[in-house]
Amino acid sequence: MSRELDVHGLTVGPQNVFTHRLATNVDLGRPREALALTDDLAAALEGMPPTRVAPTYINAARARLDIGDRDGALENLSMAWAVAPQFARIHPMGREVFRVLSSLHRRSNPELLRLSKLSGISF
Repeated sequence: MSRELDVHGLTVGPQNVFTHRLATNVDLGRPREALALTDDLAAALEGMPPTRVAPTYINAARARLDIGDRDGALENLSMAWAVAPQFARIHPMGREVFRVLSSLHRRSNPELLRLSKLSGISF
């Protein structure tokens, strides 16, 4: 049973607070604090709707980029696409993470090429 509550259309509870804490730490330039919130992002997001899960993976990708972990950023971005491809395709931060990753990779990367085709963003 989820401990999340729907109060007048606003979801509140530990999972929702977690997603906001992670995003806030990334926005404040504290990527290590954001990433320290959980060792298992999939478990922390279990049961949440895709529209909450995808942006959290995108924020985790942003944090990974901030600490120089390109592979981790690509993994998190790919998870956002797997969970909610339509959402990830139009999300401004998801598109920006993709642009940064593609500019950092000097060689062909199969996963970036796959996301490029899905997103419509040239690689």
